[in-house]
This record gives sequence, structure tokens and C-alpha cells, in this order.
Amino acid sequence: MMTASHYFSSRPLWGDEELVLKNIQAPGYSSIFAKFVEPQLFPRVQLTVVKFIAAHFNNNVWSLRFISFITMLTAFWVWIPVFKRLKDPHLIWLAVLSFVASFRLVYYASELKPYAMDVVSSGLFCWFLLYVSEQGDRVQNFAALKPTTNNQQPTTGALYLMLGACLLPLLLFWSYGAFFLFWLVPVQFFLLSLKDKKWRPYLWASVASSVLCFIIFYFIDLRFSLNIHATYDYWDSYFISTHSVKDFFATFFDGTRKLVAFWFGNTKAFIRLGTPLIPIFVIGLFYNGIKDWQANKIAISSVMVIALVIFTELFLFGIFRKYPFTGERITLFFAPLVFYVLIKTLDGMKKIRLLGTVCMIYYVGFCFFSLINTAVFFVRTFR
Repeated sequence: MMTASHYFSSRPLWGDEELVLKNIQAPGYSSIFAKFVEPQLFPRVQLTVVKFIAAHFNNNVWSLRFISFITMLTAFWVWIPVFKRLKDPHLIWLAVLSFVASFRLVYYASELKPYAMDVVSSGLFCWFLLYVSEQGDRVQNFAALKPTTNNQQPTTGALYLMLGACLLPLLLFWSYGAFFLFWLVPVQFFLLSLKDKKWRPYLWASVASSVLCFIIFYFIDLRFSLNIHATYDYWDSYFISTHSVKDFFATFFDGTRKLVAFWFGNTKAFIRLGTPLIPIFVIGLFYNGIKDWQANKIAISSVMVIALVIFTELFLFGIFRKYPFTGERITLFFAPLVFYVLIKTLDGMKKIRLLGTVCMIYYVGFCFFSLINTAVFFVRTFR
């Protein structure tokens, strides 16, 4: 309801959106697959579809934001199967509440920016990586997953695995967030193939598709995006500083704080209220992520492992000044993983009794406070 209220409020385009619109209004579609008229980061294929839809409606704000609206609604349903790995119905509902209450997820569902698609792509990759791991755990005789030959009918599991291996890398053309996850699919198949050679057809299919898609993605998109100096100048304060030990920890803490708390509200008050969640997130991420990896070294077997890998990527890219480590919209695809890590860790803290109970009550209250704030804000916007 809040997402629909925001979308149908017809909020006027603002600064960045107006710059994207100028790129859309450039004559022809070939201009999209070149240096933009206005410096912006936007996946070219997605922008082509936005341009095509908007052209039929005279660039009405609804048509310009339609892709974001539909993809964020889709993202909600894509992430639910991932949240179900929490197993406890109460925890699953809390994860859903976190998603629905998030001001940022609702806001970017109606924005002429690509962040909603990032949330979809990260959810699809997480779902598939977990699905592959489950297939490896369930099927002791891997022959059941071997690609078929001659007139044999493929099993459902084999079909899904091959489709995922071949098609998921296509998300690179739609989402920059997919860059952080697409390579994990061939790695997953490689780790499983170390145990059984029958995983190799999926490995080769995944590697071939991933390499081919990345090469095409680089030439039609990434090589232009990497040369937008205005964007990197804007990001300067979003990287992790290595000028001194003090600057390093200051920027690391600020980035982690925003990665954890930025999603819940639209004011600094939510950042401050979310600060107590930082140690819970960091300790839970590393403790559970490393423990899960050690428990199953042959596969990416849990959401915690995926979250730890992405967090490490963001840290390294932030150190080398290639991608912002500091949270905010450019890392929106990480938000559902933050919810999962927090809830999983808080559930594990129930063994500490009073402290665990207090922390869980605090998080639930924080989510409800965020929900009320988000609902009030977007209902007023619609009016």
C-alpha cells in the first residue's frame, strides 16, 4: 500500500532523475550505449527499456518509474523464500516486517534510478545459490542431477540448475549490484564439482555464460561507467580512508553504521537509533558466516556466508576506491541481507537470556517505529 501510494503520488522528478531523463531524451537508442549526455550510473539495458516504455507515454513520471515500481514489488516476493531459511515463522514475519517497514526500499520503488532492480537481482542470486546447495545436500546420487542425453527427460532439479547457470549472468545487463554476486554461481558449481564430477556440466555452462555476459557487459556498459569522473569525485567521502589509522576506523565505522541503519528511516534519528545494532550485525555476520563456511566447505551453504562475502567485497572495493563502502542507495541490494543477519543473530542471542530478550524487543520496536514513520510519510505524500 505504501509503495503504491508513493508511486501514484506523481512526485515530481528531482535532480538525479532529471539528469537520467536528459539521457533518455537523447535522440535514438544508440546514445544510451555510449557516454551519457549527463554523468549518471544506470545499466544501459534497463535504461533502454525505460526509454521504450516512457516514449509511449510522453515521459510521464509513472512511465519513467514503472520499472522501479514493478521490480521492487517483485523483489519483495523474491526475498521471501530467502527469509524462509530463518525457519521460525516469527522470525520470517519479522524479516518481512523489516522489508516492508524500510523507508528506503519503499522510496526507491518509485524513483527513476536502478536500485530496485539491484534488490531483485541480489535476491535471485541468493535464492539460486541456496537452491544449488540444497540440491547438493539432498541428492546423494548426483546422477539424478546429471544433464540428460538422447531421449531422456530432464529432471526438474537438473532443468532449474542449468537454466540458472545459463540465465542468471544476464542480470549483469540490468543491475550493477549483480556484479557482486554473479561470480559466486560458477564458484558454487566449482566447489561442488570437487566432490562429484557430475556437477561439471553446470560448472562449464555457468563459466561460459558468466564470462560471455561479462565481456559483453563491459563493452556496452561498464567501460563507459568506469570513466565517469564526476561520479567518483562525488563518492570521495564514501570510500574507506587509508590516510591514517584514525581515518580508517572513522570511515569504516561510518560506512558500517549506514550499511546497517540507513534503510529504516529518512532522518538522522534512525541512524542514531540503529547504532546499537552495529555490534550485533558485525559479530553475527563474522561469527555465523565463518562458522557456516567451516561447517560446509564445499559449497556456499547459507545466507550468512553470502552476506559475509558481499560485505568483504564492499570493504575491499571501498579500500581501493572503486565502489562506495558507505551504505545508502548505491548498496540498497544489501539491505535484505542486513535484515536477515540481524534477525538470525538476535535469535541466537536468546541463549544469553535477558540481554538477548532486550535486544530482540529493541529491534522489533525499532521496526514498528520505522513502519509507522514510513506509512505516515508516504500517505501524506499521496495526499
